[in-house]
Formats: sequence, C-alpha cells, structure tokens
Amino acid sequence: SQAPLLSILSDQPADEDQLSFAPYAKTLADIVADPGTHTPLTIGVFGDWGRGKTSLMRMVQRRLEKEGEPDFPVNTIWFNAWLYSREQALWRALISRVLDGARGFATLDTAAQDRLTQLESRIYGAAAPAGGHLVLPAGALAGLEGAALPPLMGLELLRRQAERAGDDDEARRLGTLVADVEESEALTRREQIAALDDFRRQFEMMSKECIVEHGRLAVFVDDLDRCLPDRAVEVLEAVKLFLDVPGCVFLLGIARDVIEEGIRVRYQDYKRTLDGAQYLEKIIQIPFSLPPIAPEAVEAYVQTVTGDNLPDPRCETVFSVGLDPNPRRIKRTLNIFLLLWRLAQNRDDLREAIKPVRLAKIVIIQQYHPRLFELIAEGPHHLIDLERRFREGEEQRLEGAGREAGTERGEEGEKAISAGPLQEFLGRSLLRALLTCTGAEEAEANFIDLAPAGVREYVYLTRSTVEEPAAAEEAEP
Repeated sequence: SQAPLLSILSDQPADEDQLSFAPYAKTLADIVADPGTHTPLTIGVFGDWGRGKTSLMRMVQRRLEKEGEPDFPVNTIWFNAWLYSREQALWRALISRVLDGARGFATLDTAAQDRLTQLESRIYGAAAPAGGHLVLPAGALAGLEGAALPPLMGLELLRRQAERAGDDDEARRLGTLVADVEESEALTRREQIAALDDFRRQFEMMSKECIVEHGRLAVFVDDLDRCLPDRAVEVLEAVKLFLDVPGCVFLLGIARDVIEEGIRVRYQDYKRTLDGAQYLEKIIQIPFSLPPIAPEAVEAYVQTVTGDNLPDPRCETVFSVGLDPNPRRIKRTLNIFLLLWRLAQNRDDLREAIKPVRLAKIVIIQQYHPRLFELIAEGPHHLIDLERRFREGEEQRLEGAGREAGTERGEEGEKAISAGPLQEFLGRSLLRALLTCTGAEEAEANFIDLAPAGVREYVYLTRSTVEEPAAAEEAEP
C-alpha cells in the first residue's frame, strides 16, 4: 500500500527550537530577568519577513515563564499588533495590555489593582475621536433643517457662507458660529493633551508602586511588519511616549523596511526628512539582528519540519540546495510541493508521470527563478538544455585543470554565443547546484533523460495550480 502523504505544514511559530535559536533566547531572557538590568529598556529583534522573529520571542517568553526567580518574578504580556490594527487607537490597545500585565503580580493588593483599573479608564477618556460629525443647527444653512458633516468640511462650508453673506446679521451669526466651533475644538484638544500628559505622569508614578516593587514586566510586541507602516510607527511612539517607565522591558519584533516606510508616511509633511535608523536608535537601546539560517543548516531544518516523510528522500537534498534560508518561505515552498504532489497522486493521468524529485526542482524554479520558469513554459526543451550545459560545465572544470587560459576563454565565448535565451541563467550558481545536485544517472531525478513533452507535464501541473506574479529574483555574482 502507498505510504501516507506528509501533511501540509503550518506557519505557526515553532514550539521547539528548529532554528538553533536557543543561545539567543537564553541571552535575551537573562538580560530581561536580571535584577541588575536597568529599566526602562527596549530590545529590538530585527529580521526580515519570515526569518523567525516570532519563534525567537516565544522562546524568550517561555524561558522567562519557566525559569523565573521566585524572589524576582517577571510577568510577560504578548501583544499582537496586527490583531489590534483595526482599533481606533492602536497605542491605546497596547497601553491596556500593559496595565493588564501590571495587575497580574501576585503580590499586588486589591487597592493597587483598582488604581491601575482607574488609570486605564483615563486613557479611554483621553483618546481623540477618530471621526465624528459637525452637526449644524436648523437654519444654519439656507434651505436645510439641519446637517451633519465631517468637522473640517462643515467649518469650511460655514466660512464660505459667512463670506458670501457680506456684513449683515446673517454673516455675523455665521461668523460667531464658526468661532464657537473652532474654540470648542481647540479646548477639546487641549483637554485631551492635558489628559495624556497626566496619564503619563500617573503611570510613571504607579509603575514604581505596582511593578518595580513586585518584579518586572516584559512586553512582547509581535507582527508589527503585518501592520500598515504608519500603524507600526504608532506602536513605537506609544512605547516611547507613554510606556517608557521603570520596571518595563519591551521586546519588539521589527522589520526595518516596514518601520522606515512608516516614518516616511507619518512624517511626509515635515520639511526635514527623518532618518529611519536614527529614529529607531532613539527608541531601542539593544538592537538584536536575527541571523539568517546558515545554508548548511537548511537541510537539517527541512528534515525537522518534514520528519523525513517526503515521498523521496532525495527531495531533502533538492530543497536544501535550492531554498532561500528563510523559515517561512521554506515552509511555503514545501506546502506548494506537497499540494502538487497530492494533486498528481489523485489524477490518473499524472500519477505515474510525475516524480517527486523532478517536481521539487520545478517548484523551486517556479518560486525562486520565475523568468526561467516562464521561458520553460514557452519551450520545455530549454530546461533540458540548461541542465545539460550545467553538467557539461562541471565535467569540463574537473577535466580541464591543465588547459590553457586562452583556450578556455575561446570555448566559453562560443558557449555564450550559442546559449541564446539561457545565457542570463548560466552564471547562477544556485541554479547549477539545483539542477546537478542529483547524479546524471540517477533514475527519475533529472530532466536530461526526459523529452520536452515530459517536462511540459511538470510545468503544466505547477503553472495551472499555483500561478503567481513573478517574484523578485536576487542577482547572483
């Protein structure tokens, strides 16, 4: 009977250390839990999309929860910024979560918890409304019993009415109404600013009573790179403006490009362009750049996430050679492969024709080398020719150590002329490694022993099921 197929992989953060992050997690957890660490403190965990920021921060959180000192407890709070990104004020949601964490100390008495609850209610009263309308009284606009307009539009409309009315009673009445509305708006904003300032002072005072005297509060802010860039910056500013108080340590998972774009959007009207790196330096005291997975560790990671259950063990070699060392992209590519393999097994016309090692190579080409994939779709023989050229080149390098340099250059020149549309791909070492990682004589693993019609079946299966816009291809030296 056929062996069970590997299940589709989840994109959830790893429960176990699959990326050799344990030393980093221990280091960061020790810093947070050390009573001698001066607070407030903000740690930035920098890394591009899919590099494992969430997995590392989860490891730090679990270590703090399991290995904390009884005499110096560390309460942890997890704030998923993307989950709250539709809130009217994202910063307010973050503050609420922080205050909730402060209430969690076991040694905190009921009176202190009540004071924290009262403090939280103040931040709701201080938040400025996201929209609202300016309701005009009956008769304010000729021919209308009343109107409700966005505030700025309503004020502008009243001003124009006053200008057209000239110097009569109607103009004076409209002018008085405009002035009253503007004064009310200014008073409201001043009250909100005063309330926010008061909250900041009160929270700093209460942090000494409700946090510092009971332990430490570690706040993990995740998924900032899923938020719109300006919302991500809003969270950073809340950390700096409101939550920069004793007893608090923040760990922020950050993709630099998202924050830098957010700064450009949020401060686009400023005369002086703000520098993203300098902006982050003012907020983050300890920057930790997440190292990428070492290329040699990709195969071990593939083995870990697949449990050695791929339909052909040689697929592990193919994936380890051809995949970018990005955990999320590795899982995504594996899932596309598994989807197509399952589909092939469920189709009578493809079950025998599609072989797993060849399919793995085609999926990688489609995901990482889209221009080559489109060329192969137009002419499947190009893939056979490209693999043959790569293998001949390997043989010539092994056999040609004693050749004269001039002869080699001449032969390479002839190859370049005859390569045609394949020329741009001949210098890609990753492609060469992918198409030659299995021996030339290995059964059902290569394309040089297939006819173009056989290649077309793989291209058709891949293209018809997971057609996507061409991804950016990294140029190789």
